[in-house]
Amino acid sequence: MYAITISPCKDGFWKAALVVLLIAVFTEVKGQLRPLSATHYFNGYLQNPALAGLDPLWHVNMGLRQQFPAFRGAPQTQAITLDKGFTEKSGVGIRFANDKAGVLGEMYIGASYAYHLPLAQAQYLDFGLLLSVSDYRLNKQGISGDLNDPDLVAVDNRKPQVDSEFGIAYRSPSATLQAILPKLVWQMGRRTEAVDYTWLVASASYRWVTSNAVIEPKVFYRSVKGYTDLVGVSTQVTFNSSTGNDLGIFGTYHSARYATLGFSLDYAESFKFMVGYTIGTTATSRISAGELEVGLGLAF
Repeated sequence: MYAITISPCKDGFWKAALVVLLIAVFTEVKGQLRPLSATHYFNGYLQNPALAGLDPLWHVNMGLRQQFPAFRGAPQTQAITLDKGFTEKSGVGIRFANDKAGVLGEMYIGASYAYHLPLAQAQYLDFGLLLSVSDYRLNKQGISGDLNDPDLVAVDNRKPQVDSEFGIAYRSPSATLQAILPKLVWQMGRRTEAVDYTWLVASASYRWVTSNAVIEPKVFYRSVKGYTDLVGVSTQVTFNSSTGNDLGIFGTYHSARYATLGFSLDYAESFKFMVGYTIGTTATSRISAGELEVGLGLAF
């Protein structure tokens, strides 16, 4: 989809076109306008640093999203998180992500601290701050042409970017409210010139407990500078089981005109996995049948 072939050209037209294409693709990789589906129910810490270390266990979560059917240069996202609570009021976490789209890629690692303030019985106000480093790279094996082109060298030599993220959440047995301010340093440095980046993420969910299942609808909102704000709704139904192995099904619909369906299984709260499949718009479906996402989580 984003494979690039470079041929020498005297008039510089293709050189300019290449730069525009690289910038466009790079913005798409960097923008993260559509995060992994796992952020909704499976792994909240993946999106909100305030949710690190909610209990004293070690939590390891891994996720992979791949455009399907896969082909050379197809977008792919990999993510790993690790978090643990050390006291009732504090927790730490680490995030790692690897995004690839065509010849461009971004590798990301961040460390966070969360403070969980008790408000009342089983109610908390969570605050989290994350510091991160992103490294952008160019896959030269996917380029046919002059690898010493100054514009290619400039893209490949981009310095690692240090950034930060702030999250807040209110939790009770029946409701969760969240707000996240991502890429704070990057926003402050490019507030007037950058567009198409998320500067605010918010969500609200409510849990109904019945004799057979737990039903949790959720509404989420992403404010994007220079673009239409994005709104989505999702619902997860988790069926109760006497064996401790809980089966859940979930669905999401987004104002960007894509839908996700999937299921999850939580085995005795120590092992869990999820599978989700996303279907895009008609225009997108001409290129790809959709995207497959899988997640795996361990607690010990």
